[in-house]
Amino acid sequence: MKTSLLFSALALSALTSFAKEPVSTGPVTTSSPDLSWEISAGVQWQEMNMQWDTKALPSINARAFTRKESDQVAAPSVTISKKIAQIKNTQLLMSLGWGRAEASWESGEFEAGEGADEIYTSDISDFEVTMNRFVLALEARTDLGGGFSASVMAGPTLTLVNGDFFGTQETFQEVVEGEFGIFRYGTKASASGTEAAFGVMGGASLRYTFPCNRLFVQVQAGYNWSEEVRFGSSQIGAKFDGSTWAAGVSIGYKF
Repeated sequence: MKTSLLFSALALSALTSFAKEPVSTGPVTTSSPDLSWEISAGVQWQEMNMQWDTKALPSINARAFTRKESDQVAAPSVTISKKIAQIKNTQLLMSLGWGRAEASWESGEFEAGEGADEIYTSDISDFEVTMNRFVLALEARTDLGGGFSASVMAGPTLTLVNGDFFGTQETFQEVVEGEFGIFRYGTKASASGTEAAFGVMGGASLRYTFPCNRLFVQVQAGYNWSEEVRFGSSQIGAKFDGSTWAAGVSIGYKF
């Protein structure tokens, strides 16, 4: 009986001691999701460039009209990117971007002769352009610490230029000084349509990612080179040049 009581007391003591000891479950680790996709939207400030392209007609002394003009515009843009590789603290991404810009110009050019019987040339034109640019770029982004990162990018572009042009060219010979006289020649042209222009771009950006590691803001700048496109007839028309410097800001989200 005494032996049985002693054994029960020893067993109870061992169980109590085991219950008091902490149970080790090993280190608890958490891993952040692989945020390999991101999308951003913003606005870019850029220059829209064009040139009036009216040819001279030496046979009737009609002068050429080739003045260049530009307009500063704010253009919306959207970019979606996918991480394709990581080398230490630098990510490689493939990005697809889109931007849209609009501009319009009017010309009322008048070139007068110097005296009686001189030729006067009148050029009146209107030109409206809507540009949609698509960019496929390879981007390298390096972590700078503190939520900041910097990147450089480059790639080909495709610009779809929708143009609407109307212009007239008229020449007169002065009979009474200071007034129009005999009509010598006149031509007009109108053209509407969409032209494709290929090009390349290069740029850089600086980004700040918020502590949640999903939301970010960035500033970017770069240069786009693009082919020229022309609207009008062989005699009178306008050229659009999509080459321009651009700078902008955007906000984005990683997922």
